[in-house]
Amino acid sequence: MSLSKHHTLQMHVDTVHLKLRKFPCHLCEYRYGTKQYLRIHIQTVHERKPNYNKYKERMAAKKKETE
Repeated sequence: MSLSKHHTLQMHVDTVHLKLRKFPCHLCEYRYGTKQYLRIHIQTVHERKPNYNKYKERMAAKKKETE
């Protein structure tokens, strides 16, 4: 397995199966498994960029799934 595929697989296992959230938001209590998701969170929630409502709906649905 190539190094990039191994890294991608490890990141998948860490975030999806082990539920590791290594990237905390400095503006609220949320934590994310990848820098990309943290960046999207900050842009859509704290900076109120476009697609804010869609993002909030997805997060609410995700939260319901885990309850």
